[in-house]
Amino acid sequence: MTPLRFIAFTRKPRGEMIAKVRDALIANNGWITDFHEYSNVSLCLNFEISMENVQRLCAALRGTGLELTEEPQVLESATDPEHDGVPGTLQITFIHHDPDLIIPVHAIPG
Repeated sequence: MTPLRFIAFTRKPRGEMIAKVRDALIANNGWITDFHEYSNVSLCLNFEISMENVQRLCAALRGTGLELTEEPQVLESATDPEHDGVPGTLQITFIHHDPDLIIPVHAIPG
C-alpha cells in the first residue's frame, strides 16, 4: 500500500493552524503517530486514518486554510480496499517573516 502524502503551505499563524489540523484529523477518526518540527518554518505529521475517511480528511484539511498540493495523487493512492488503516504524512510549510523559533534544551543531569 502506498502511504498518503500531503504537502501543504499556509500564511496563517503556526499555533492556530496546528490546532486546526489536529482537530481535522481527530474529527475524521485519524490519529497522529509522530511529528517533527523544524523551527517555526515546517512541521511534518505522521498519521493513520481509515480508508473511508480519506476523502473527508482532504476536504477538512482544505477547510483549515491549508493550500494542498498533489491532491489527485493522494486520493488515487488510497484506493486499496484490502487495508483498513492508511499511514500518511502531512508536511506543512509556514510562510512568514518571523525569526527562527529558539527552544532552549536543558542539560540532562548525570
